[in-house]
Amino acid sequence: IYEPQVVFRVRPVTRCSSSMPGHTDAVVSVQFSPDGQHIASGSGDCTVRIWESNTETPKHVLKGHKDWVLAVAWSPIATVLATGDKAGKLLFWNPRSGKAISKPINAHKKWYQRRVH
Repeated sequence: IYEPQVVFRVRPVTRCSSSMPGHTDAVVSVQFSPDGQHIASGSGDCTVRIWESNTETPKHVLKGHKDWVLAVAWSPIATVLATGDKAGKLLFWNPRSGKAISKPINAHKKWYQRRVH
């Protein structure tokens, strides 16, 4: 015979459960690293921030873009972070050191935003 041991009351989320202040303009792109240990966020303040996901603390502020950072993408083993801005420039970063590993690449003539399906 089945008897419930605990009754859970599930309530809908009606508010933000956490936030990580740091960017000074809108955050328009966010992605977890493949191992889930870090979060990369791109913003209208022309920076990319890398965060420790467990502690929600900033690890690096990546500066090099001259326009809104619209796309962030991790390599499959999280050794490279690619970022793209509204001016069509791509930058590649070492997420461990927070240093750029490429000069800005003129990749697109118009701005590009990564689409997630």
